Amino acid sequence: NKAINLYKLEKLEEAELIYNNLLSKKENLPQVLYYLSLLKNKQGKTEEAKSLLSQSISLDSKFYLAQYNLGYLMLSSNDLKQAKELFIKTIELKQGFAPAYTNLAYIYSNENNFEEAIINYLKAIESNPNFLDNYINLSDLFLKLTRNTEAEILLEKAFKLFKNNLNISLNLTNVYIKNNKLQEADKLLREILIFNLNNSVIHYYLAIVATKIGNINSAILNYTKSIIIEPNFLEAYINLSQIIIKFIDNNTNQSF
Repeated sequence: NKAINLYKLEKLEEAELIYNNLLSKKENLPQVLYYLSLLKNKQGKTEEAKSLLSQSISLDSKFYLAQYNLGYLMLSSNDLKQAKELFIKTIELKQGFAPAYTNLAYIYSNENNFEEAIINYLKAIESNPNFLDNYINLSDLFLKLTRNTEAEILLEKAFKLFKNNLNISLNLTNVYIKNNKLQEADKLLREILIFNLNNSVIHYYLAIVATKIGNINSAILNYTKSIIIEPNFLEAYINLSQIIIKFIDNNTNQSF
């Protein structure tokens, strides 16, 4: 416990002395090796951390945290095959361990095995409903597969859980627009605009909605606001220029 507290206080050298002393006494070796691996990783000594975790697992093959952390380090080193095996083993040892499902979902998605990715994101959400990134990543995957209705259902669930989260609100707005639910999109945008007046993306989406319902003046105004707030917002320039060109063409082609 003293070593763990020292680790939390960033007193790594003092913590390491205690761990090495425990190793010399051969006390609780798998756990000591595990905690020492966390310390080595914090010091940037990734390969030493991997070696310590491997030793921990060899002494206690059912130590799921060691399995998971080694998998995470393998994933960080882009060794997806080894990471995948370790995450699967972690879940065998500890059903419902959400981080392992999340990382498996990432690997399956990277392999274009999208159905397995979806299954694991859903298991991760079931195991820990309060981890925001899973909702965002899974909704992005649904949209990539043009499964827009599933993305909408998922994000509406997330919106209830993370009511004040701007990313969820904007992602849900995007899905509403894709599903042609323009009233819902407009209502949500105006709700979040109250507390985010200088957010370029909100004005950008308001402009898209305005364009789709034929309110060109509002579209021009909101694209302009979006550009003023974020001068490098390329998509806003492109969309605004298209509206202006269309407006000029319509007026040029009018008969007198």
